[in-house]
Amino acid sequence: MEQENKPLSLVSPQAEFRESSIFEELCNLFSTFPKLRHDQDTTTDTTVATAVTSERGRIIELDRSSDNNDDESQESHLVVNEEAMKLLLENGGSSMPYELLRKILTYPLTLFRKPTKVIYKPSETFKDIAVNLAHLEDNGDFEEFDKYSEEMIEKYREENDFDIVAAVKVEQAQCALYKNDLRAARGFAREAHELAGCTRFPSLFKAQTYIIMSSISRYKQKLGDAKYYLGLAEQCFESGYSIVDYSHFYEVQGSYLSKFLGISPELNEQVKDLAITSFKKMGEIGSQDASQDVRDKKRFYALIKTVRILLDSNSSFGRKRRTVTSDAIHNGAECIRMIKRGLLDAMPRGSKIQFQLVESDLYYRQGRLEDAKKLLQKSLNEANEFGYKTEGPKIIERIKEIDTLMSQTMNIVEETSPETQESSSSCYDSETTKSESDVFSSEYL
Repeated sequence: MEQENKPLSLVSPQAEFRESSIFEELCNLFSTFPKLRHDQDTTTDTTVATAVTSERGRIIELDRSSDNNDDESQESHLVVNEEAMKLLLENGGSSMPYELLRKILTYPLTLFRKPTKVIYKPSETFKDIAVNLAHLEDNGDFEEFDKYSEEMIEKYREENDFDIVAAVKVEQAQCALYKNDLRAARGFAREAHELAGCTRFPSLFKAQTYIIMSSISRYKQKLGDAKYYLGLAEQCFESGYSIVDYSHFYEVQGSYLSKFLGISPELNEQVKDLAITSFKKMGEIGSQDASQDVRDKKRFYALIKTVRILLDSNSSFGRKRRTVTSDAIHNGAECIRMIKRGLLDAMPRGSKIQFQLVESDLYYRQGRLEDAKKLLQKSLNEANEFGYKTEGPKIIERIKEIDTLMSQTMNIVEETSPETQESSSSCYDSETTKSESDVFSSEYL
C-alpha cells in the first residue's frame, strides 16, 4: 500500500491550518481584535551608536535617544490580555496556535528597526599620538616622525593594543604618500590590513588601508584600480565609520574624479560636479569632529581644493590649454579671502606653502603673472628650507609655465556664460597632478 507524501510542518499534526497563508490568516484575525493598548503610537529608530572612549576606548555600545524618555515607551511592546486572545481565537475559528500568536504580538518591535551604523571614536591615547604625528608631518620633521611612530608601535604591540598599532601603521602609510614614497606606503598599508583582524573594529581599519591603496593607484594613473579600492572601502563603512576616516573617504573619492579633469582634453562638467559633491560631503562630515583643530584643518583644505577645481589648476594641461570663466575666478578669490580671514594663521608650514601655490594659481588666472611667479619663488625657497622636497618639482613646473606665458600672449579668461552663475562651497581635492598618461574612458566612473 502506497504511503501518502505529506509536506513537513513546523506545527503539531493536530493543528489544521486553512489553505490561506499564515500572513493572510493573521491579518484576518487582527481585524476581529478589539483595539489593543500600545505604549506609544509610533516607533521611530533614533539609535545612535558610539564607542566609549575609555582607557582603551573601543567598546561599542548603543545610545538610544527619543522624544519620550520614558523607559516603557522605549521598549515599545504590546500589552495583551491573554484571556481575551484565547477567547477570540476560539470564537473566531482560527486554527493558529495560541503560543505562536502570542510570540508574534509580544516580540520586541526593535526587531523591525533598521541596522545601526556605528560611529567609532578612538581612545584619548591615540588622539594624543595622532596629534603628535600630524604636527611632525605638517612641519616636515620626517625623521622624528619615523622614530616616534616606531616607538609607539613597539610600545602598544607589547600591550596588545592592536587598535593603536594598526592606526599608527596607517599614519605611516599616509606620511609615505605625502613624501611620494609609494612602495613604502603600500608596505605600511599591507601591514595595517593584516593587523585589522586583531583590532576591535576590523572593518574600519580595512577601510583605511583600501583608501590608501586607492590613492596609490591614482598616483600611478591606474584609475580603474583606484575606483575598485574605493568600492571596498565604501562596503566597509556600511557597518560603521569614524568621522575623520569617512571624511577622508570623500576626499579621496573627489581626488579620483578630479584626476579625470586633469587628463581630459575638454573639461567634463559632469565629472567636475561629482568631484565637487564629494568634496562638499567631505567638508560637511569633517565639520562634525569634536576637535576644533580638525574642523579648521578640514575647512582649510576644503577651500583650497575648491579653488583648484574652480581654476582648473590640477594639471599642467588644464592650466595651459583650458580656459575658465570670470565667475570661477571670482569664486576662487572669495575662497582665498575666507582662508586669509580666519584659517591661515593657525595652519602649519606645509599647509601654508600649499596655500601659496593655490594663491599663485589665482594670480595666474587673473593675468598677474609677475605676482604669481614671485609667490612661487617664495614657496620654492620655503619648501627647500623646511624639507618639503615633494613640493619642489610642482613649483618649478609652474614657474616654467609662467616664464613661457610671459613671452607670448594668451587669452586666459573667457566670457562668463549664463549657466555659470552658481558658486561652489567647501570641497576637497588632492595634490597637483604631474603629467598626462593614458587616456581613461568613462567606464571607470
